[in-house]
Amino acid sequence: KDLLFIVLCVLKAAINWDLMGSIFEKKGPTLQRLFSRGVEILSPFLCEEFVISYYTKLSMRILMTKNAQFKNFPCALYATDVIFQQANRPSLEGKLYFSGKHKLYGYKTEVSVA
Repeated sequence: KDLLFIVLCVLKAAINWDLMGSIFEKKGPTLQRLFSRGVEILSPFLCEEFVISYYTKLSMRILMTKNAQFKNFPCALYATDVIFQQANRPSLEGKLYFSGKHKLYGYKTEVSVA
């Protein structure tokens, strides 16, 4: 029942799963499964609402006529930021979640702003 709140808090805080689980009185792996389930449920709606519907509204031509470009990079249509969130090593497919740069297991969260 608090699935949306859990998803939002995990995305905002980006801390260890066990520490975040203690906030919600759940174990780390349980919170990971809840988070994954919540993202699976929310992703079609969020994609439709924030990506597909804005695709027709945002183009470089429209941004140029409205003078709504980024100040430092006027030729950019959107900006992207990535954060790494540490996670426990999954029992299967562990290599998919390993970051060679950080030498840790975890998830990459990528956020784009238009």
